[in-house]
Amino acid sequence: MQKIKFSLKNDELSVINQIIENRINQQSIPTPETKLVESILFELADKLLKKFVTERMNVKAFKITLKYHQAYALHFILRDFQNVESDSPYINMVVSKIANQIHEQL
Repeated sequence: MQKIKFSLKNDELSVINQIIENRINQQSIPTPETKLVESILFELADKLLKKFVTERMNVKAFKITLKYHQAYALHFILRDFQNVESDSPYINMVVSKIANQIHEQL
């Protein structure tokens, strides 16, 4: 199975974790694609939260490796988040950066 690798800083991972948490708690119109992505999100949320805890003291960028389906789900919610857009230019920049890194490898 293909692996997707990208690098993040701790504050960027924090932004991604917050977006995933909001998405998990959000009620959405169930389509087959959103059901698939949401089923993967719980697994992804656990993995990224563990990475956040282990890297919390790290100030440098670190690598994250995701399985293809996890990367696809993360890319899906990041692109969906871009349609809504945050008031924060920093959050929009982080989302765009990570979504682009993932998209290059999908």
